[in-house]
Amino acid sequence: MWNRVALVTCGMIIGWGLANYWTCAPQELGRHRYRLAIGVLLSAGMVVWMGWQAPVRGLAALVLVLLCALAAFAGRARQLSSSRMDLPASASAGASYRDTVVLLVAKAHPPRYQGPGHWAACLRGTDKPVRADKGWFSRPFQLSRIRQSYVSLGRPLPTALAVEAIVKHGETAVPPFPVLWAHPWAEPTPEIGLLTASMDGATRVLVQPVDLDPSELPPLQARLDKARTAVARTEVVWAANIQAGIWTDHAARAELQGLVRGRVPSQELTADTGQLDKVMDGVRAALAASADSAAQVTGSVPSPESASLSG
Repeated sequence: MWNRVALVTCGMIIGWGLANYWTCAPQELGRHRYRLAIGVLLSAGMVVWMGWQAPVRGLAALVLVLLCALAAFAGRARQLSSSRMDLPASASAGASYRDTVVLLVAKAHPPRYQGPGHWAACLRGTDKPVRADKGWFSRPFQLSRIRQSYVSLGRPLPTALAVEAIVKHGETAVPPFPVLWAHPWAEPTPEIGLLTASMDGATRVLVQPVDLDPSELPPLQARLDKARTAVARTEVVWAANIQAGIWTDHAARAELQGLVRGRVPSQELTADTGQLDKVMDGVRAALAASADSAAQVTGSVPSPESASLSG
């Protein structure tokens, strides 16, 4: 009885560990490689020991290990496809905000591969239910290709470079203002950005969508409205959607498909100075309008309407 339990355990270690090894961040490869090696060595030892005098028993042990590994791999792949996220303690490297934080909501991709959270949601599609995801079993394979493509590329993607440019513009502006990036539905989500800014002491968060489809704005606003219950002391201001042609559906899809196929994204997707200036002009205008609105209500008791998201 105990040997079957040991074989099942070894199979679970192999299947679960293989999925983690293919999808983890590069800095975690060593840990998952070690766990996977332990499962393989224990399984091999059990199969050889059981089949030394009775090959049929060894074959049956091998089949049991493989079936358990397949079941564990499928379970972990399904879990990865669900893309459940944990709230980070802080995403601002210890920064302390006292005034307004700009929450840039755009369909960019991270500058580095840091795990499956962002990519599993992007591969699944826009707010697509997990149960309707028919490609969940292949997620570990695709995530492994994406991670390897990042290593081969050796630099951030064009959409990530555009986000970094906006962040630097905010740091050098007069007066300067911090910029946090959020993806409409993938990690990091706008809810995470809102909570992060509030925990870091921001008194006002300017939500600035860029290149979003008009149909995506009402659901996004409804989600942030619900998230406001956790940041009651932080004012949330909704800015107008800017169409800059940087973080378009085409750019996001082209980068994603290129990473999955192991191809370097085209340099044509790189944002030019005019597009970045258009975003910065829109952000400055929204900040000025927000400051004027705050000045008008100084000394008065805020009403529920003034604390809600304005369309």
